[in-house]
Amino acid sequence: METLFQDLRYGMRMLIKNPSFTIVAVITMALGIGANTALFSVVNGVLLKSLPFKDPDRLVFALETNAKFPPPGVSSSTLNYRDWKEQSHSFETLSARQAFIANLTSSEQPEKIQGEKVTADYFTTLGVAPLAGRTFTEAEDRPGGEPVILLSQGLWQRRFGGAANLVGQTIPINGQSATVIGIMPNDYRPNIEFWMPMGITFQNADRNLHNIQVVGRLAANVTEAQAQTEMSAIAARLIEQYPESNSGWGIALVPFQNLVTFNIRWALLMLLLAVGGVLLIACINVANLLLARAASREREIAIRLAMGATRGRLIRQVLTESMLISLIGGAIGVLIALWGTQALVSLNPQGIPRANEIGVDGRVLGFALLLSVAAGVLFGLIPAWQSSRANVNETLKESGKSASGQARGHRLRGVLVVIQIAGAFILLVWAGLLIKSFARLQQVNVGFNQQRLLTLQVTLPPSQYARPSDILGFYREATQRLSALPGVMSASGISHVPLAGGGPQFIFSVEGRPLPTPSEAPITSYRIVAADYFGTMNIPLIKGRTFTDADNENALQVVAVNQTLADTMWPGEDPVGKRVTVGVPAPGEPPDWATVVGVVGNVKHTSLSGETGMQMYQPVSQTPFLPMGLGRTMNFILRTQLEPGNLAESARGVIAGLNPTLPVANVKTMETIISESVAANRFNMSLFGLFAAIAMSLTIVGIFGVMNYAVTQRTQEIGIRMALGAQPGQVRALILKQGLVLSAMGLAIGLGGCFIVTRWLASWWFGVSTIDPLFLAVVAVTLAAVALLTCYIPARRATKVDPIIALKHE
Repeated sequence: METLFQDLRYGMRMLIKNPSFTIVAVITMALGIGANTALFSVVNGVLLKSLPFKDPDRLVFALETNAKFPPPGVSSSTLNYRDWKEQSHSFETLSARQAFIANLTSSEQPEKIQGEKVTADYFTTLGVAPLAGRTFTEAEDRPGGEPVILLSQGLWQRRFGGAANLVGQTIPINGQSATVIGIMPNDYRPNIEFWMPMGITFQNADRNLHNIQVVGRLAANVTEAQAQTEMSAIAARLIEQYPESNSGWGIALVPFQNLVTFNIRWALLMLLLAVGGVLLIACINVANLLLARAASREREIAIRLAMGATRGRLIRQVLTESMLISLIGGAIGVLIALWGTQALVSLNPQGIPRANEIGVDGRVLGFALLLSVAAGVLFGLIPAWQSSRANVNETLKESGKSASGQARGHRLRGVLVVIQIAGAFILLVWAGLLIKSFARLQQVNVGFNQQRLLTLQVTLPPSQYARPSDILGFYREATQRLSALPGVMSASGISHVPLAGGGPQFIFSVEGRPLPTPSEAPITSYRIVAADYFGTMNIPLIKGRTFTDADNENALQVVAVNQTLADTMWPGEDPVGKRVTVGVPAPGEPPDWATVVGVVGNVKHTSLSGETGMQMYQPVSQTPFLPMGLGRTMNFILRTQLEPGNLAESARGVIAGLNPTLPVANVKTMETIISESVAANRFNMSLFGLFAAIAMSLTIVGIFGVMNYAVTQRTQEIGIRMALGAQPGQVRALILKQGLVLSAMGLAIGLGGCFIVTRWLASWWFGVSTIDPLFLAVVAVTLAAVALLTCYIPARRATKVDPIIALKHE
């Protein structure tokens, strides 16, 4: 222990004695460790922390799978859920939930809040207890049960001031009174603000309608694999019993936490890999600094060896110094991480799941300490080993120099610079492809004119708008008043705004063809629209006509389809006049045909990067889904002459004039919606660009340090060359050649790494080739030019060497 304290004191004295070296080394490590710690704090909160449930590893989602839908699967049908619950024995409980949006009205401003309808055993399944009150009973979870509600802790505090006596009181939800029976903790589901009983009714339910999420708790001593085997057997039995609806459908059990983090898991791991590359480059930089410093201490090391110090003792001394640098850098890095963590969360475009659990806690501090120790060993081991190999006889000669030691040190520094250049090249290509991909994404044709469009969302509660005529009357009146606003050119509406997320997909049948089974039927996205929607959005009409006010509830049913659906279902034919029906009619049931009256252009509904699938539109006055709730939410769209945002308050006033209890939500311009749809791509691009810039900067410092030290070591040689008649240009070329050789080797290795990395991460890019020779050449030439410029300064200094002074140099 005494020896350790001696090493620490000596190491600290040496660092204080060389402040320039210490400051550069500490700042370099602080940047690398701080960036890694900040990103790890997000990974820890999102991916590694246990969920706030009882035995969270026993919680699984039961998803239905079909070849038509991407993994991990889709929601389940209520009838299949009933059969799973009755036939399975692998679960303690099997419960269900369903997204639900409601209007909260009280003495304050009306507000739209996000909630869920759940089965009575849902909270038992999760193992979550309320902060106050109780959860639902079986009697409440029945059709026509007493209206009760659970509030989140956040909503309770934000809207009701945390009133202690709120439990037992009633609040207005969707125009009805519901009794508050409990308050749920915030860490359960931060984005959900209330829960109500689902009240599932299995009578007249459609097995083809997949609209609930099923959550199960595995029974004691039952593994996920055993439960999966049982559920697969149940799926096979249901296919035999109900081939018309279940054929082609399977069941997948997905761990609860995996599904919660499904959309962000891969991105976070890739970002962690990239920032790890930045730390590696930082370690290489500090290792090069230590190698250069060790070369200047050869005489000191040789004397200590001559006096009986062992190689192990010297290695430990150098490692102690590197550990001090790393630990000090790590401490500063934690301060950087405290700021960086909040920046990452606030910059996140879509809301990081479990963001409330992200922070610098004990595990993150432990990670920072472990990373600091590992980095200290990583960048200190090579210099320590190199220092301990000093040749005592040669070093203690009059010149005080060891040619062999200098050569070994120079080779090591060269190898490290090659690795730096290769890593920087890979990160630059990675970031460059993301930037290029993002640029291509922004050039995608969305299918409509996105400029000067304002959207606002209204949901009509069943208590106030029970009949379809009530809903349609409100929509017509609202559209007319919005159209009459000064500065509004036209107004219409749609059930789901393009690129805003969501929207149902339905199977459909075509007249004149054999009715398919549900598993074989084609799938289309389905949108309910008001009259003049296509004109307001400037969606091109390709054939036929668009909807008019004459396409009302008393007229023959009509639909419009996009170009993809028309080309897929009627290749080489005129789709106008053809008839389709949503769903597959039951045997003996007459189809409810709708006539195709128009073909419109393809619209990007889901994402800019995704394929444009089949799309079907139907007038809101004719949709058969109003009694089921689809169509109760309408997004009004205004085409304006003025700046759209300036009309937001006027549009709110129109809705308030029709019904002051209705909250108006999602008041946004279409350009904002499109920008938000690519925010995740922008976030990834920005972070990788930042990491690449840091890597580039550190690489420049590394190249400069090596070349500058090389000039210092070759001062005498350069003096001799110049004394013998060498011209400055020749000396400059000699030094530049050395730097360019290292750069070329690094670029060659980096190029090979790029072929591996870009193929592995092909799903990250949009509209760009992962093997683009021109792009790779541009990045390589750019990096080579920067390296050449970095080498030029030491090379120019070499030409200023005075031969007389150089020949005296030791």
